[in-house]
Amino acid sequence: MRKANYRWVIKATVASLCTWVVFTLAPVLQDANVSLAQELILGPVTGIDDAKSLQANPALISFQRPKIAFGAKAYHVGLGTEGGVPLRQGFFTASAPYLFLGRIGMSGQVQYFDSPIFNRVMGGFSASGEVTRWFSFGVSASALNISYNRDEFVGVDPNNPVFAEGTGRTTMSLGAGAYLEPIPGLGLAFGGRHLNSPNLSLTGDSEGAEDPQIFGGISYTFGPVRARAEAHTGRHGVESIFAVEAYSTAGSFFRLGATPTGTLGQAEAQLHVGGPLSLNYSYELPFSDLSGATSGTHQFTVVFEFGRTPALPDKVQAPSLPITAEREEISAELQPKVHLAATDSYVQNLQQRIVRSFDEDVPEEALRQLAEEDVGQIDSTFAQVRRPSAVSPVRDLPDTIEFADLLSEDYLDAVGSLQALLASREGQQLSITGQDEEVIKAIGLRNWLLDGDEVPSDHILVDQGGDRTPIDLDELQMEEELIMVLPRFTRLFPIASYQRDAIASWELNVRDSQDQVVRQFAGTGTIPEEVHWEWDDEQGTPLDAGVYRYALTWEDVDGNTHLSNERSFYVRQVVRTINIEVTRDADRALQEPADIYDLRIDP
Repeated sequence: MRKANYRWVIKATVASLCTWVVFTLAPVLQDANVSLAQELILGPVTGIDDAKSLQANPALISFQRPKIAFGAKAYHVGLGTEGGVPLRQGFFTASAPYLFLGRIGMSGQVQYFDSPIFNRVMGGFSASGEVTRWFSFGVSASALNISYNRDEFVGVDPNNPVFAEGTGRTTMSLGAGAYLEPIPGLGLAFGGRHLNSPNLSLTGDSEGAEDPQIFGGISYTFGPVRARAEAHTGRHGVESIFAVEAYSTAGSFFRLGATPTGTLGQAEAQLHVGGPLSLNYSYELPFSDLSGATSGTHQFTVVFEFGRTPALPDKVQAPSLPITAEREEISAELQPKVHLAATDSYVQNLQQRIVRSFDEDVPEEALRQLAEEDVGQIDSTFAQVRRPSAVSPVRDLPDTIEFADLLSEDYLDAVGSLQALLASREGQQLSITGQDEEVIKAIGLRNWLLDGDEVPSDHILVDQGGDRTPIDLDELQMEEELIMVLPRFTRLFPIASYQRDAIASWELNVRDSQDQVVRQFAGTGTIPEEVHWEWDDEQGTPLDAGVYRYALTWEDVDGNTHLSNERSFYVRQVVRTINIEVTRDADRALQEPADIYDLRIDP
């Protein structure tokens, strides 16, 4: 056996072992196979392209694109019949995988189940951290509420202790999950839901507590086909389901699944309509009267993924000379070919810069009073308007507080210039921030600026400042820069057909618009199934804006050179520069264009 085939042996062995374990457990627990469709709408715990999976395993936030999705489920009483039942269920989820430090993501979700007897609502947040590029861990916290329609309980004594404390109850539910890809194509997931055993009983009876649900799953990808198997525990024992799906890297898939005992079947399809929009439809059919409260469900979902819309390509000019070609003799021998595919064709290079400058006439003792919030903090936030620090608005602004004029002439001139500026420009807004008792001075200064009715009252706000962190002038950098690349990495897939085993070497070259090689991947022996790339050049620097092309070439042992198809992608670069100047020249500073002015009153 050649060394190049060892990885195939490892992948096949791990997948076979995990599949054997799930198939062995399923027949033993077949009597406990009860559908949980009426409790939560969940996707596969290993689903890296299914929006509903974010509610099943919070660790998947780090492996999916930022998106929002909402869906609804309808119940019916027979296959192909028009009869319906008064049950309604739906969900909404939103996720951002690179919200903090480029590694920590967040998502929020809401689910509801509405029936004539009771209503059940769940809402909460999840967070996921990318430990490595192939492993992530996530946690979730949700509020559960159940409320009963007392009018539907016929013959119930009004003094019945069940409703003594009301017809509804709210509690918290905690969960955690992990996802890893130890080798390309193999996904593993495990974790739990309702880990704190939340109790929704109206009387506090322990029988109403939700049992912890421990889940595990495995998925294996071979070309455009993916197989899944997963199981989870609960109040009724262990449930398991198997599925096979065909998928594309654009986000479309078709999935067929069933329980190992044949009591429940599911068919689901997702179509990438174009740009950021995808549509999903799922049909679930219980084959046994004991496996569901109805005879089936229809579920519709709309998914909107951010960062998928590519820039428009440049206009292609027609060639000025006629194109000629020579006919070549067709060989009957099948020639080796490689087709390149990729998960992404568009990347954003986001750069944030802070440039600081201090005028020479500013005393050093004044500079020592500055805080980190005054000189700007660089992070992964790219908001259009940034406040210098966390503040809370003051709601009660009495107009009886007067502004004391015991200040220097320079200060009063600066305040007068600010008043004239607010009166002359529409849309300009001023925020006055005070800390502790200095809020009273801030309110008095606001009343002074509003004197004369020349400045609209809603253009001047007063904020209560929070704690301030002093800066170290000796270690302060005058210029800082943060670069983020979204998505953080991509996967290139060389799909080989008629590939000969005797391959001497291969190269995958990425070229810029000047036909210069910016990144090269090379190796010997069999061409890999997947190439992982973090959008950097040979020096590890993120790519500049522009159009790039890449192709794969390889040479066989006979010295013949072969070339794959050529693909391209776009890099859009967004640079946001924040200039912060510390000066005593207030008139000049106020003439600089700004959306909002901040005035801080310090003790």
